[in-house]
Amino acid sequence: MQSPGVGGEQRVRGRGRKGLPILLALIVALIAAVALPGSAQALAATGHGVGYLASDGVNWIGTYRLADGRLAFCLEAGKASPVGHDYVVSNSSSALGLSKSDLGELAYIARKWSGTNDATTAAAGQLAVWTIAGLHGHPQSWYADRAGAQSAAVVSQANAMLAQAKANATVGGSASLSLRLEADGTGWAKADLTTQLASGGTRPANPSSQSGTMTLTGGVFDDGSTSTTVKNAEYVHVKATGDGVSLTVRASVTFAGLPFDSAVTVGSAGAGTQMLLFTPASTSTATASSTQSELSPLPFQPRVETRTSQTEARAGAAISDSLRLDAAPGDGLMSDWGVYGDSLSSTLPIPVTVRSTLLGPFDAAPTPATEWPADAPTVCSVEVVANTGPGDYRTPECTLPSDGFFVWVETIDPADTPAEKGGGRVRPWKSGFGTATEVTHATTGARVPSIRTTAATGSHDGGAFAPGDCVADGLSVTGLGDDASAPAAEVESLLLGPFDEEPADGHDFGLDDLTSLPVAGSVTTSVSHDGDYTTPCVTVTKTGHYVFVLRSPGSADGDGDGEGAQGAGSDGIPAFSDLVAHTAEALEVAAPDVPVTPVTPETPDQPSTPAKPHRPATPAKPTPAAARVLAYTGAESMAPEALAGAGAIALGLAVLLVLAITRRARRRGADPDAVRASRSERP
Repeated sequence: MQSPGVGGEQRVRGRGRKGLPILLALIVALIAAVALPGSAQALAATGHGVGYLASDGVNWIGTYRLADGRLAFCLEAGKASPVGHDYVVSNSSSALGLSKSDLGELAYIARKWSGTNDATTAAAGQLAVWTIAGLHGHPQSWYADRAGAQSAAVVSQANAMLAQAKANATVGGSASLSLRLEADGTGWAKADLTTQLASGGTRPANPSSQSGTMTLTGGVFDDGSTSTTVKNAEYVHVKATGDGVSLTVRASVTFAGLPFDSAVTVGSAGAGTQMLLFTPASTSTATASSTQSELSPLPFQPRVETRTSQTEARAGAAISDSLRLDAAPGDGLMSDWGVYGDSLSSTLPIPVTVRSTLLGPFDAAPTPATEWPADAPTVCSVEVVANTGPGDYRTPECTLPSDGFFVWVETIDPADTPAEKGGGRVRPWKSGFGTATEVTHATTGARVPSIRTTAATGSHDGGAFAPGDCVADGLSVTGLGDDASAPAAEVESLLLGPFDEEPADGHDFGLDDLTSLPVAGSVTTSVSHDGDYTTPCVTVTKTGHYVFVLRSPGSADGDGDGEGAQGAGSDGIPAFSDLVAHTAEALEVAAPDVPVTPVTPETPDQPSTPAKPHRPATPAKPTPAAARVLAYTGAESMAPEALAGAGAIALGLAVLLVLAITRRARRRGADPDAVRASRSERP
């Protein structure tokens, strides 16, 4: 067989040269697919940034420039130059295995000097970074010599940077908030930031160096808003809102994007290539809140709802007025009764004095009016000092001097309350005139009963009342005389309840809407003369508190014309009532105690036959672990089978490449076009 000539050898070599680039492209593509699955989002290092190139034209000290224009320092002295490599950027709290304080100092240096446009500053910053991260066995001067005549300045400035970083670098921060309210409801708030130093200890952040958002609850800022932007260590004015007894303001502040933590922003391009240090992202957050409460400085408006003790009475009878005291709402007023004291934990209701005047007699029933008659005669004036705030009170008695119509009127004067007890916050009040509930009609010779009552048992023999008991009311009547044949009045006894708590002694249910109150039952008793009466009983079925009250339309007059109280003659009985709660009329119904039945001990369980020993099952094949995340990329790792297959292909292609190169070298000998070893810069 004829051996190939020169031309044939050239054709073979030509085919080899044509196939070699294709083979190399396949290998590179395969390696890129396996090793850099996230490279599509990588950031390329495009070249030198700011600094000095050594006289050898290779070595560099300074920053590097990325495709997006950012500048970064090298982190690993001695590794390959970052130029031409793609970097994946992320935040790290454990880069290079450095301590938290070292990372804090690196973050400080990068934050302060990585973006510089001054060559000496950039070179000094790079040298300071390598001094912290590791000088790879060389002194600072070995690297600084790359700056030529500026080498000494680079070393000096680098060490100054290191001292500054050690003194000022931080590894965290926190916020605090101060809030103050004055007696008038105005005040101020101030948010402060404190940094945790890498060297240990804390230090206040520079005033006004950071901005945050402050939000108020229960208050507003000067512009009326509840949220505003604030600077650290700066005061802002606040004003409490609300109309309650106390004013409570809660302030909260959030500072986001603080440059205080020790996390660094690094770029990674894979094994053997420099990691880069970027200006750290400001990601730390600090929050704080504070709540302040003060007594409300707002005034309040007391008001009184009144009811005379008797709408019909006999001349010479003693009557009183019941008072229900509360606070009226209004613009600029508190919605509650005012209190005073040195602090919220020790307050008392602001006292007021209710002055009651009985006017009369008038010949006819008065017409309701807002103003009192200027020339109205006065029977008497009494007063009640209300020390316990809102609630029910009763005036001292006044005696009716004659027949006629009599009217109660009331006033509250702030001057009656001492200033130290809140007198300046009391608004004056004056009642109207002629309200029906304030009018008493006195008639000479009328039989006006006086009844004292006591809750009594019916079917019950004593002790606590229980559901199912029948409760009666005892009436002790005076003022009617001894004539049992005189016209009688029907007295209705109402058992009110049940209530969760015992009604307060003196509480006037007449001021309430009786139709809205719970009524356990009512019974009627006919009374015609002085003496003791027992009402029919009322069965109670529910537990709780109860109280008896009474009322009567009175009796017909002696002529039997049925006019009742208004037409009562000398033998008639006017309408009367006692709707005030008295302790003697109160009772409680409680569930009886249920004896506890002893529990019979359970029979102990008989021992069971032991189960047969269990043979362990054959262990199942282990399930492959979930794919783990590759460092600095965020991509998932490939399955072992895929890696093994890709590795086998890569290995085979590599073998083919080696064989081809070896064969070519043997045939060509010392080829002047052989690949020359390239020279790379050493950071």
